[in-house]
Amino acid sequence: MPNRSKEYITEVYFLFSEYQDGSRVSPLCYLKASEELPDEGTCPSCFSNMLRVWKFFTYDTFRKYYDSRNVKGLLYPSEILEYPCIKDTVFAGLNRYGVLDWRKEFAEVPADIEWRGDSIRQDICAHVNKRAVISNADFQVHATIMALDDTVVTDGNSSISFSISKQPCVLYINKSIRDLHAWLSDNRIPQRRYKYSKKHGENGNNNGWCLPDGTPAAVLECGAEHAQELLCKAIGDTSIDNNLWYYDEEFQEILYCEYQNKSPQNEYHCYHISPGEKGYKKVNVELLRLILDGIPDSMG
Repeated sequence: MPNRSKEYITEVYFLFSEYQDGSRVSPLCYLKASEELPDEGTCPSCFSNMLRVWKFFTYDTFRKYYDSRNVKGLLYPSEILEYPCIKDTVFAGLNRYGVLDWRKEFAEVPADIEWRGDSIRQDICAHVNKRAVISNADFQVHATIMALDDTVVTDGNSSISFSISKQPCVLYINKSIRDLHAWLSDNRIPQRRYKYSKKHGENGNNNGWCLPDGTPAAVLECGAEHAQELLCKAIGDTSIDNNLWYYDEEFQEILYCEYQNKSPQNEYHCYHISPGEKGYKKVNVELLRLILDGIPDSMG
């Protein structure tokens, strides 16, 4: 038999708050009721906020999914008020960021879940629970749910508890950009890999390596283990290139991570840079401040 390369997938499923009143109750009863009525031409705030999430994570390659049953509830008031432009805007945003309806993408019918005495048929939580940790010789998946702020009833926890066929299940719920960033840093597959570079060295020493014009090459101030830890957390801007960056609190500099040209091992070599040095103008410090506290004003 021919050798098959293992497929690695990270999946994120996005849930929105739904409008509920006396004439409509969401079939996803673990969602908190929304009383938000949109103005004509104005998207629900939960969707506008999710657009900012998708834009932030354009540097990452995870697969994005929504639930058409859930989006129907999101759009319910705009349908009643006959604001078709809102529906058009919502689906334009989903298409722009490649967010797909999991109910169309997956042929399998997931199990029902039981939540606080209610049975929910063909539920997204059952589907994500099934996908959350799939691993075999040819296929590996990590999956999670993103639902901003208090969209999901979790009793103040960071997870939702339910059961499938009387078996208890728990799913972590990401409630912010920081939450999802932290989850991806730990669970992204395939994970990024640090690769040693003679030009940049390690632990503050690159043996005096210089660029062709005689300029000293930037140095990796830390060791491989620390570089790997920060590489998993690094973010980027794919409108510029595929490189990544992160603020290193220990050395109070930016760790810059250069992508190794579509390496099948998902490798990057890394080095530290400060304001004014080559490559620093590509670093968006304001994006870093969305996930990190304590970045000095001097960094930009």
